[in-house]
Amino acid sequence: MKKDNTTKTQTTDTFLSTLKNSFASSYFKPTDPELDFLKQYFKYFSDKTQLSIAMVNGDTATFAGVKNEKDSLVIVQNQDSVFDIGSITKVFTSILLSKYINEGLVKQNDPIKNHFEFPLKQSNLDGKEITLEHLANHTSGLPRIDMNLFYVLTHFSNPYKNHDEKRLKNYLRNKMKLSSIPGAKYTYSNLGTGLLGYILCQKTAKTYEQLLQENIFVPLGMKNSTSDPHKIQPEFVKGLNIFGGFAKSWTNTDITAGAGAIKSTCKDLSTFILANLGKDEILEFPTKKTFSIKDSLGVGLGWHISYPDGDKTIFWHNGGTGGYRSCLAIDKVKKKGVAVLSNISPFHEKKDIIDKICFKLLE
Repeated sequence: MKKDNTTKTQTTDTFLSTLKNSFASSYFKPTDPELDFLKQYFKYFSDKTQLSIAMVNGDTATFAGVKNEKDSLVIVQNQDSVFDIGSITKVFTSILLSKYINEGLVKQNDPIKNHFEFPLKQSNLDGKEITLEHLANHTSGLPRIDMNLFYVLTHFSNPYKNHDEKRLKNYLRNKMKLSSIPGAKYTYSNLGTGLLGYILCQKTAKTYEQLLQENIFVPLGMKNSTSDPHKIQPEFVKGLNIFGGFAKSWTNTDITAGAGAIKSTCKDLSTFILANLGKDEILEFPTKKTFSIKDSLGVGLGWHISYPDGDKTIFWHNGGTGGYRSCLAIDKVKKKGVAVLSNISPFHEKKDIIDKICFKLLE
């Protein structure tokens, strides 16, 4: 049964308040009235729905987890459980780009045509070439996905599984078409970020997984993060579809991995947040604004940048793949960050509540 907007807001705010009060320890123990509100909120989602939350304040990370089990809200310690983080992966791809720019392997304004041995169907419009920066900040003019891929259009349960090098090269040679002048308009593109990851793999002669492990995960100690589902060691939380059944976790090739292949835990993401709150040239470079979408929203390389009240600056990204929805946000000035992972379908009508929880907790 649907509720009016007022009731939804009250329910959500109570849920957020309960979680805020829980971060003094690994568990929170809501009162009976608070449990009633939580049950009221969670009835929007099916059995087996989970939330895993990391909240970083200064140099301290605390965690909370809840699970809907047979119409009862169960408190769980799931900070080590693995979820798909979806498009938050794009932030990691841009950090790889930052590292290789820093090392001189590539340049931010490299035209992408320079990275292929064959001519591209359309890599420029009005004389403006697509660059690596345009792939990272979604201003390339490329579509969200390659709409010519029949497999993507007809296999939503695992749409990128067969997007291989042969398909990519065919697209680039014969079907590539820009919708806007590169650098002139923000158009969110999984195709563009996947292409960026692929170019970095080709440039280094390594897989996307190798790039992540060698440059980010191992140095930061993110032991349970990977883009390879076969490497997952702890519990991999099963994703859910909009009907409450189990959904497939999407699989990727190196052609698409840079857009959304990473699986991670809230404990690992808290480590990532802590690293980003410090001073690191490689991590800071992607946070520099490269394009203004509107007055209150810009984009760096990978990161979205919000200016909610003029003075505050929030770096964030969300994600949704298969049966998962996630959000990560950082306030560098206040030295705070929040990660929220869930096994809620990205197609669920209430999926945006994950973003709201993340931003509310950051406040």
